[in-house]
Amino acid sequence: FATETQSTTTATFVGGHAGPTTWYDKAAAGNETMGYFVGGTTTEPTHPGNTSPSNIDDTAQKIIFAQETLANVPSAQLSTKRAAQAATGNQTHGYFSGGFTYPGEKSTEIEKITYSTDTRETLDGPELLSSGHGIAWQAGTGTNTAGYFQGGWGPSLVSYCFKLVYATDTSSRFPGFYNNNTYGGWSPSPGGIMNRGAVSNDNSMYF
Repeated sequence: FATETQSTTTATFVGGHAGPTTWYDKAAAGNETMGYFVGGTTTEPTHPGNTSPSNIDDTAQKIIFAQETLANVPSAQLSTKRAAQAATGNQTHGYFSGGFTYPGEKSTEIEKITYSTDTRETLDGPELLSSGHGIAWQAGTGTNTAGYFQGGWGPSLVSYCFKLVYATDTSSRFPGFYNNNTYGGWSPSPGGIMNRGAVSNDNSMYF
């Protein structure tokens, strides 16, 4: 950040179930000292999520920033193979929302990784539902107290936002936020948004 320069680290993704190859649609969260990359697919993304169990992964990989090394963390492995999740978190936990499980199917779950123990749990209360379906390709961001998952693809494009309160691990639709129907990753319309991301501070969110 200080110099606004880019470089390639020596860290490379460890071969998961799909082997050491090119990855797409991983989700990432972390704090000031470490980060976690979870899930993903070895198939280049196409609408509406061309994924299958043979090329989706459930592996969690942890990077230590000071060492720039990556390693598999079996205790933080996702409950199911998935790709195109959204992620956010705070200094102690990362949250991974939705995603594709295989063609036509999307997850309703939010999974939580505790950084201090490298463990993962599926939250019982929160469910991400769009007309009875899960959601993939959301955009995720948050503050130290809450995470927000916006847009995505359910049975169709999603325009609303979910708020996850970290203290209670509960989520609900966030009625004060409404946007044009967009994927978290890309929009199919001419001139639409590609590689859409999200950032925030304690006062505002930017999508």
